[in-house]
Amino acid sequence: MRAVDVKAGFTHGRWTVLSSEFERLPSGAAVFSVRCACGTEKRLRFKGKFHSDSCGCIQREVASALMTTHGRSKTTDYKKFNWLKRQYGIDEERWNTLLTRQNGVCGICKTEVSLHVDHDHSCCSGRTTCGECIRGLLCQTCNQALGFFGDSITTMKNAIIYLEAQVLD
Repeated sequence: MRAVDVKAGFTHGRWTVLSSEFERLPSGAAVFSVRCACGTEKRLRFKGKFHSDSCGCIQREVASALMTTHGRSKTTDYKKFNWLKRQYGIDEERWNTLLTRQNGVCGICKTEVSLHVDHDHSCCSGRTTCGECIRGLLCQTCNQALGFFGDSITTMKNAIIYLEAQVLD
């Protein structure tokens, strides 16, 4: 198709030509004013055909459709619970049970901050767990502190004795 044959109202994909007037580029391509079905207006190059079917709204719609799984949008919560399921073998219901049991706070320091799953490393030493060795939810600081103490109750008791002795001096 030649540019002179393109008339106002001509459609290609989601584009509709607004006017049959066009600007000729040095490359020989014609530039038309067009409107996408979503309402976006743009000047688009035409050289036998338009180089795209839409302003990008098709890709956004497809991506949005792909971002829905099991009728639930892949929101931050969806991603969080999907990750928790893969990482720790717990679902949203188990997370909420742990959270309710601890009144929504860290199991050690009792602060209301972002909580992390604490698990017994003697059962599952890696970052992923079987899901049976989960102890509760901790803030990042307390979770790391347990890790630094190697989950050793004896070492933590010694730390308490040390801190109490320092306060008395």
